[in-house]
Amino acid sequence: MAGKRDPWMVLGVPSASSPEMVRKAYLALVRVHHPDRYPPGSREARIHEERMKEITEAYQAILHLRTTPAGSSTRTRARPRPVRTTTRVRWGNAQSLHCVAHGRWAVIFCRVCDEPLCSRCDPALTGYCRLHRRDG
Repeated sequence: MAGKRDPWMVLGVPSASSPEMVRKAYLALVRVHHPDRYPPGSREARIHEERMKEITEAYQAILHLRTTPAGSSTRTRARPRPVRTTTRVRWGNAQSLHCVAHGRWAVIFCRVCDEPLCSRCDPALTGYCRLHRRDG
């Protein structure tokens, strides 16, 4: 390839296309140009492998263009909140890294009150202490 082509041209969709339309165009091109559809080691397989690389790069470039400056995607699906780990606790006091009830090393911390929790306190590792868990 001589140079990078416009990703919209590679996928054959206008730049105002919806994410669903871009995805459908990408999948249609993958069905046609996937190198596994051709005899292994053949000239056709090599040609379509290069074409697949170009198609994949174009699709990833479009996905990257559609992300917000903060780095999150334009998708609206909510992601689960990560459980806090020991890196958020001040390392000055080693006792703050131990479970209060069992004296074991804390695996996670309560999302509400930051109480250190071991795997006995929160076996499912939900991120909630006994007081803030919904079941009890």
